[in-house]
Formats: sequence, structure tokens, C-alpha cells
Amino acid sequence: MTIGAFFGSYDSPAARIRSAVAHRQLPILTVAIVLDLVSHVVTLPDLLARVAAFATLALMTVAILAMYSHLFDTALCVQCMADVPADAPVRAQRWRRMLWLRHFMSTRLGAAVTLLIAVALGIAQGVSGLQGAARLLFAAPADLFLFAVVYAGALHHRLRPWCLYCRNWDGDGDPEPAPDPTVFGTKTAH
Repeated sequence: MTIGAFFGSYDSPAARIRSAVAHRQLPILTVAIVLDLVSHVVTLPDLLARVAAFATLALMTVAILAMYSHLFDTALCVQCMADVPADAPVRAQRWRRMLWLRHFMSTRLGAAVTLLIAVALGIAQGVSGLQGAARLLFAAPADLFLFAVVYAGALHHRLRPWCLYCRNWDGDGDPEPAPDPTVFGTKTAH
């Protein structure tokens, strides 16, 4: 069962909401990171600090889950096709390090490195006892790394056919002919 099928029809309200959130994952994550960084700089009352921490976690979780649910769905949506840049091969070459990061993060070693970074930053922050803006020494690198990973996933989604690190899809064999698209059930622009 695909993730899209889990939401029922691709035209269902749940699928449209998931798609809308997935296509806005970078702005959502940016708001979450700014909220996280501000909550480290400004001393907030206890209740407000807890609300800010919960909102940050909720926004980050929504952005990441929407991204992965959209990336692993088998159907390519119209907005994803429209997001493919005209100079995709050039951009894939220019952003090869981010594409590498996307592939590295999908390995066990990548997951282990991420966990190690998170634990090390958490322990270092706890041991150092830094308060207020000084905590940014630990929060900013973690937030920057999270944003880089999510951005790499979004970038890879747009540049996947030109990714230098993706497996060779045709195995250097004979190209398979693609059938002509059918016109049945499509709407015209008249």
C-alpha cells in the first residue's frame, strides 16, 4: 500500500492537506527553527517556554513527516513536476554535496552519525551548564543540520533523475519504450 493510497483518493481532503504541507515544508521548518533559536536567546516564563518548545517540536515533526510521506509516495504530483528546474542537470552538479548528504542520511551510518551528533550536542549542553543565548552554541548547529537534511531531501526530490548518486535505473541495458499517454479521463484547457 502506498502512502497516497493510505489517504484514500489522491483528490481526498486528507491527501490534499498532506500535499500542501509537504510543498511548504521548508517555510514550516524555517518558522520552527527561528522559534527554537529565539526561545534559546530570550528568557521566557516557564509556561511560555514549554509552549514554544512544544510548538517547535510539533512544527519540525509535521514538516519532516510530510516530507517523507510525500517523497515515498509512488505518484508524482503536478506541483512536484512544476518544481523541476529547467537547468536541472546544472543544478544537480552545483548541489552535488547536498545530494550526497541526502543519500548519506538514508544509510545506517548516516542515521548513526545523526544520532551521535544529537546526543553529543545534548550532553555537551547539559555538562556546560550554559544558559540563555550561550545555549545557541549547541542549538544553532543542531538546527542548521536538521534544515540541511530536510533541504537536501527536497532538493533531491526535484533533481532525482539527474542525481549523481542514484543507482543506474536502466542498468546500461536497452531503453524501454514508453507508451503514448492516454487522453481518457483528462481535462482539456478549453
